[in-house]
Amino acid sequence: MTTEPFTPHADSIQTAWVLMCQQSRISTQPPVEELEAEFGRFLARVRRDAAREALGGLADEAIHVNWEMDGPAFALRVRRFKNRKYPEETP
Repeated sequence: MTTEPFTPHADSIQTAWVLMCQQSRISTQPPVEELEAEFGRFLARVRRDAAREALGGLADEAIHVNWEMDGPAFALRVRRFKNRKYPEETP
């Protein structure tokens, strides 16, 4: 028996999303593939936002740390990487 709290798997959440949407959008009857794609876009956004937050924190920390590479120069490289790899969503 585990003492860790339950964490659902992404596939379980996707299935629940599809079922919920099928019931709530009964008049439009969206295809399962479309609903799965919606969930995929949502998950991609969550992952991108988490990566941006982590890399932003690393860049902020690098300014205060004297590594072999100059801290501010390293921070700039991290921020450029973050913006290139995980661009901010445009409205």
